[in-house]
Amino acid sequence: LTHSRMAMAMNIRRAALATILSLIASSPLPCIGFSASKSNEPRGKGFTNKVVEDVVVRDVSAKIRRDKTPTSKPLNAREKSFSQRDPIISLNMNLDYLAKSGQKDAAKRCEEMLLRIEALHDDGYYEKSPDVVSYNSVINAYAHGSSVINPYAQRKSTNNSRSWQAKRLMKRMEEKGLTPNSITWNTLLRCILKEVGDKQWQRSSGQKVEEAESILTNMEKSGLATTISYNTVISTISKSKLNDSAERAESWLERMMKLYETTQNDKIQ
Repeated sequence: LTHSRMAMAMNIRRAALATILSLIASSPLPCIGFSASKSNEPRGKGFTNKVVEDVVVRDVSAKIRRDKTPTSKPLNAREKSFSQRDPIISLNMNLDYLAKSGQKDAAKRCEEMLLRIEALHDDGYYEKSPDVVSYNSVINAYAHGSSVINPYAQRKSTNNSRSWQAKRLMKRMEEKGLTPNSITWNTLLRCILKEVGDKQWQRSSGQKVEEAESILTNMEKSGLATTISYNTVISTISKSKLNDSAERAESWLERMMKLYETTQNDKIQ
């Protein structure tokens, strides 16, 4: 009798389990925590880019939700940290990450993100617009990357080098009311340094050296020259393989040392 009761209880449990499984299978709701389309997707370049760029989308979506919500609930600690986060700081962090990622299209994606934020600012989604740090990160992306045709250029140009891209963005900065700082100019010098090292620009290495020297002279007059500025120009001269490269490089080194002795400026020691 006991064995018969146990068998009956087991059959009842099996029937109940089968009913539950059939209900789950017929439910239109997806299974939480599993996605057949994403579970096996490798977390490579595409995944990283999407994570970085989705920050902008989340910020905008959060703002839209806040605007449409008539009464807001008290935020917990995590939600409060996100609501108080400066979107421009988030943008700059993501731009800096992309610029140093080493990807071929990093500069293009950085500029796309920059223009997207500017457009959202113009439409009223953000109170702040991209700042000097934002533009410096995009210019740095061009300095790290290769010389590629930029789809946002105002006109077609065969002179589509890194320094050309940097000067184009610097002009846009000034149009936006932003003033390039020492980091901006040093990044431009780095662009010129990278070009002198490229085979496609070796024929114009003399012009690149003169351009770098002219930029550094103007930086000295504006008080923006730093040790990085002098080191970059000296490296540019040394890579140019000009006949007088040794004398020119030594001249700039002595000039930096003399300027430091005169001004005691820690930026150029």
